[in-house]
Amino acid sequence: LIVGALVPEGRFLRRITGRLPVGLSLAGRGPLAKVYAAVTGCGRRAVLSAFGVSVVFNIINVLINWLCGQAVGAGIGLGYFFAATPLLSVSGLVPSIGGWGVRETVSTAVYAPTGAGVLLVEPDGETAFIIAPGANLTLRPQDVEARLGPLIDRVDGLLFNFETPEEALLRAVSLARKADVPIFVDAGPPRPYGRALWQDADVLSPNQPETEALVGFLIDSDEAARAAASALLSQGPRAVVLKLGARGALLATSDAMRFFPAFPVRPVATARHGAMSGPTRIDVETLLAQHPSFDPNADH
Repeated sequence: LIVGALVPEGRFLRRITGRLPVGLSLAGRGPLAKVYAAVTGCGRRAVLSAFGVSVVFNIINVLINWLCGQAVGAGIGLGYFFAATPLLSVSGLVPSIGGWGVRETVSTAVYAPTGAGVLLVEPDGETAFIIAPGANLTLRPQDVEARLGPLIDRVDGLLFNFETPEEALLRAVSLARKADVPIFVDAGPPRPYGRALWQDADVLSPNQPETEALVGFLIDSDEAARAAASALLSQGPRAVVLKLGARGALLATSDAMRFFPAFPVRPVATARHGAMSGPTRIDVETLLAQHPSFDPNADH
């Protein structure tokens, strides 16, 4: 926009660029000088009209980006978008190679990289995740307060994992405690987070690697699983569910411990595994009804 505003002032621009190398100067016969001469040769009115269209286009572009941020509750002021959006527009003029280039670098610098997760499925059905948290790591306690605070009295439970910063999760836990909302913790991926996040959980549910990270020893037998569940229960949660893959799951409370065998699964195709919608309550009840350990008359 600044360059566009200065285009009509030809003598001024030629004067300040006259001492630059030929390739960068607007005076003489260099490439930029030829482009500049072609633009100004259209006449002052045409140049000003193009400048006006550019201003309107950039303002609309800024407003679109700002409204998108408002829609997702980003809490970013309009002034930031007036500074960042023109940078994105200019960087978009530089071609990218295979998704790598100036545009992508600038986008992640002025905003944040998008998070991504890759689910690896072995032939025997075992899975592993590779996670790049990206923008998840930008979640702040004040964001949680602003978005969850007004809703906490109306929710049935708080469910979270460890893919966001500890400080933000602690704020969510604090809000849930004050409102007497049940807390469910899916303790993954393994992170060196303090037990304050899960010691007041109604249900703490780590998988085997996550359990090992929490208790500090290997879960290589049923006895080790029971010891891990006891160690976790002693630190506060009302119930612990250890997810042990093909070995099933261990439900532990202060009253009892019980192993539940895994559902037999024969992997057929792993394409798009993990990209499907989660099960509905009807799906879960149907699966449980087929499980040999399921008692429909018990309190589940």
